Amino acid sequence: MKLTDRKLPITITARNIEDELYWEEKCVKELKNIKKELHGGSFKQAYVEHHIQSILENFKSMNEASEREVIKELEAAKYDIFCLIITQLKDFNIKTLFRYLPNLSHLTITFGAKHVEMEYER
Repeated sequence: MKLTDRKLPITITARNIEDELYWEEKCVKELKNIKKELHGGSFKQAYVEHHIQSILENFKSMNEASEREVIKELEAAKYDIFCLIITQLKDFNIKTLFRYLPNLSHLTITFGAKHVEMEYER
């Protein structure tokens, strides 16, 4: 595990790596002020939930290919996601979220966009 590249995509690592030290290093390096206690006591769960949350918050529906990429990530991480707090959701189909995350037990969603400023269109 020490030699495993920390830049591998989550589609590979979520299914194959259970080592908490690997996930702790990823959390410390990429996420700030992460508390594993809020994520089932697991650095893996904390990292995966934050990663998926970030993808969903920044999703812009350009085409079907971009949605398929998100679905691949959801499928890879589906058994490690129990709680999502999404602070902005614009173009993502919520049915897809429920279809690919069977362990999701807590979900908070704010529909809309943050920090739009001059790009706002009613």
